[in-house]
Amino acid sequence: MQEFAGESKGWSYGPKLEMRAAASPATAPTAVRIWEGSAGQKFRRLTNAPPVAKIYTSEAKTKTQVSPMRDIDYIETGQGETLTLLHGLFGGPENWHAAIEVLQHDFHILAPKFPLDGSTPLTSVRELTEFVKGFLDAKGVAKTALVGNSLGGHVALDLALQYPQRVTKLILAGSAGLYERHLADGNFPKPDRDFIRTQAHKIFYQKDHITDEMIEEIYKQLQDRRYVRFLLRIAKATRDYRMDDLLAQVQVPTLLVWGAQDEVTPPHVAHQFQRSLPRAQLVFFERCGHAPPIEHPHEFGRVVREFLTCAS
Repeated sequence: MQEFAGESKGWSYGPKLEMRAAASPATAPTAVRIWEGSAGQKFRRLTNAPPVAKIYTSEAKTKTQVSPMRDIDYIETGQGETLTLLHGLFGGPENWHAAIEVLQHDFHILAPKFPLDGSTPLTSVRELTEFVKGFLDAKGVAKTALVGNSLGGHVALDLALQYPQRVTKLILAGSAGLYERHLADGNFPKPDRDFIRTQAHKIFYQKDHITDEMIEEIYKQLQDRRYVRFLLRIAKATRDYRMDDLLAQVQVPTLLVWGAQDEVTPPHVAHQFQRSLPRAQLVFFERCGHAPPIEHPHEFGRVVREFLTCAS
């Protein structure tokens, strides 16, 4: 199980699960299993959630025309207006844990885990957009502010374009959608630990985030060539879906939070987003790379809270 590194918070995905929602006898069961950290944060799994059929198509189209059910892991905590947090390609809901400490006192937080383990045949950003919409539908959330880092920012922008009535505000951190320097700039050799460490140095300015444990975990994942091919498909999908001519249609207030030392989506990309989005403001964090919510979580939480609580 994956541990959350919250300081003395007792946050974890753990085996002690509790069924909280009964199934309808007429349909496949949709249920929420909940386990809580010591500080009251709730880590949940939406079981047998019906995502959009477009995401899970191969078996559905050829056999039943009905979308298969799947589990969705997510974090939920706090009360108030809903704020949905979308992680990047190599991330997960746990990337947000320190920022959540700041934001949970003012907002209802949802942080779903994208289906990026290679088991789902994703081929486009739009499929992840529909995944998020299906998750929000299953949670009964009509409107939400969206926070997206890297790939998550790309998905947040697409959701704002496809379903503008569902999105109240956007916060984009090192977002894909215009230009993103991908893994080894498209040259992806058989990955060894030195290669992985080199890529990690491009993501984090603060090198203490690059641990031997993280390198080893990614190394093990990348030994599966099917998973590597999946990552390359996703990287190609984000590269092919450039939003240059679409950003003017995004009418919601937008906050851009960028690392001044971001090597993956460099600062000039942030300025291009600001010029192209009609209602955007831009904040740079010094001594910060491609992951502001991880490298500066408390400052990130503070500027997001101020942006969301100020008048539009």
